[in-house]
Amino acid sequence: MNAKNDNLEDLKLFYALIDDSNEMIFITNMQTYQVTYANKIACKTLGYNLNDMRKLLVPQFRKPFNDEETYKQFLQKLENKKTLNAYTVLKTKNNEDIHVETSSKMVIIDGVKYNIAIVRNVQSWIEKEKIKDSILAQQTKMASMGEMIENITHQWKQPLSIISAMTTLLISKIKRKKIEETYLLDSLDTLKTTSEHMNKTIDSFKTFFNPSNKIVSISIKDLLSQAIELTGASLLANKITLVCKEPNASWYIHGIKNDLIQALINIINNAKDALKEQKNLTEKLIFIEVEAHKDDFTIEIKDNAGGIQGDMEKLFDSHYTTKANSGGTGIGLYMTKQIVQSHFNGDIVVKNKEYVYKKHKCKGASFLLKIPQN
Repeated sequence: MNAKNDNLEDLKLFYALIDDSNEMIFITNMQTYQVTYANKIACKTLGYNLNDMRKLLVPQFRKPFNDEETYKQFLQKLENKKTLNAYTVLKTKNNEDIHVETSSKMVIIDGVKYNIAIVRNVQSWIEKEKIKDSILAQQTKMASMGEMIENITHQWKQPLSIISAMTTLLISKIKRKKIEETYLLDSLDTLKTTSEHMNKTIDSFKTFFNPSNKIVSISIKDLLSQAIELTGASLLANKITLVCKEPNASWYIHGIKNDLIQALINIINNAKDALKEQKNLTEKLIFIEVEAHKDDFTIEIKDNAGGIQGDMEKLFDSHYTTKANSGGTGIGLYMTKQIVQSHFNGDIVVKNKEYVYKKHKCKGASFLLKIPQN
């Protein structure tokens, strides 16, 4: 009897201690999934009293364990590892989502397995991250705008030269009254075609910078064509050859089109900057290739600039750059990863790769984007 009373007193003391914690603490039965105890801050945050909490099963208020099978798999992992850390979402009584960080530990008391979960509310941190990402996205757009203005300059050089030469010649012939009707009509037709090309260039850039969060069906072929059109002139001006294996016209993905174009442009510009620093290369190359797999498409963009010299594990961190001396900010690749992972539920991996092109050995950075088909 004394032993039983001692255990009860110990339990009361334990509950009193965790009630004083500033973090949410849940004790749940791993066999029944039922809440055994939740401290005051946990009850207050979710909007329940303790009696109501004890009537709940974990899958009823914790995502992604909305079904018992998923939660069962989590508990099996916990049983194997004894401790588990994770980011997840709790659902309040009012059906609101709260982003949390959890640290779970399995304990065995009187032969019963319990999960003691210490839970930290990271909702405010998530909101700050969203604001930060929004600011970084805008900074990326502004940086891209500078790149695009450079591209427009390159793309307009030849048309402007044609217009200038043609108008000079026409003025000269008109002054000397030696202009034939056929020549005049041909010249005007050339001027019209050239100006239409310039208008098309501006329309392409306007479309890219037009903000749209609409999720649409995207042709991968069109996607690459637009990314190449927006960067092609700049690559040409820097004597860089882009080799793109044309993807199947029937390949489609879903998402925000301009976001993925932005991601591709960021990687292409990254390769361009790396190639600009290579003074001894006889041929500067960027390759783009798309492959279809069972569940996803992969888009590989690689160069022959010799590979990445910096810390590759930090490459996608915000403000980490291997080009600090040339004005790099590190924002581009960070946002590229955010776009691929958050907006398309995909992934991106980078590595240095050696390969052969036209019997020549090449080495450079390879970025592989994995985009789900559905």
